[in-house]
Amino acid sequence: QKHTMKLRAERMYFVERFLGEGTFGKVAKCTNLSTNEEVAIKIIKNGFNKTPGLNKGFCQEGNLV
Repeated sequence: QKHTMKLRAERMYFVERFLGEGTFGKVAKCTNLSTNEEVAIKIIKNGFNKTPGLNKGFCQEGNLV
């Protein structure tokens, strides 16, 4: 199933497929509709985005990739 989602006003991504799912959410293979760049995006489940320290962990995780 394919979806379009708006992450920020200036960036639109097309979800090609979901790559995996874990405790905090899903990871999707997406295409930037402006640049056609393929990216992986972590989609965090509702409620987890307010967990203290979680955002810092995701930033560190992003730097590893």
